[in-house]
Amino acid sequence: MALGVLLVAAGSCGDAPTGPEAAAVGAPPADSPPAVGDAGVAPASDLAVGPPAPPPAAASPLWRRYVRLVGNGDWEPLAPGRPPLSVVQYEAMRRSLLGARGARALVVARHPARDSLKLVVDFATSGAALDMLDYDPSGERFGTLVAFETGTEAFANRAQALALELVNVALTRLNAARAALDAYRVREGRPADLTAGWGGLTAAVPPYLTAPPVNPLNGHDTVAVVPGPDVGWVADGRGSVRLCAPALWTDAFPGLADDAVIHRPR
Repeated sequence: MALGVLLVAAGSCGDAPTGPEAAAVGAPPADSPPAVGDAGVAPASDLAVGPPAPPPAAASPLWRRYVRLVGNGDWEPLAPGRPPLSVVQYEAMRRSLLGARGARALVVARHPARDSLKLVVDFATSGAALDMLDYDPSGERFGTLVAFETGTEAFANRAQALALELVNVALTRLNAARAALDAYRVREGRPADLTAGWGGLTAAVPPYLTAPPVNPLNGHDTVAVVPGPDVGWVADGRGSVRLCAPALWTDAFPGLADDAVIHRPR
């Protein structure tokens, strides 16, 4: 399956719902016990922050390297967020591949005479590149580089599915954190103050959370009372928590605003 790599990357998030219920969000069922211990939250290392987005178009060092190896064949690299991919689709690919799959850089290109897109990914080692080809043998490998080509519509649909997957992971982790806060309130008789961080939940015996949850929409686990570029979660100090969501995500998924504080860069 061409570019199955995108959905492989989505699956690496691990704790997102799938199937018809994937888009349903909200609090855990009323008859579910409060989550303690693991609480369904993956360690921070499960979705690390990727490097900054690559520079646009032909300025990308990865694209120049690819052209030196195989020629450009009239392919034109796309700036992040340039049609036919939305900025959130590009960011979903970048965050998942560079964070969870060990890639170092990626670039997407289009061909003026074909209805297709090409994804070129640079991995840290040739072994990592070969591992990716085990998942999707349709790609071509050039040392640590792997290139995949597929139809434009199919490419965009898979990138959109990956973006939705990350949103569902974020909401799943938010619900798990809220369940842990409810359990803390019941056991301790007072709300947890997250403004000092997750220590009150992770250091308890037994712990309410085994590790600070990472917000997969921006790669951060930090807590603050106001949103910011390095803030994963926003708390009020009275036992409530919301996602800190970059505006590009709430613009693409307006329903996120019900559970998020929006960070819009100035």
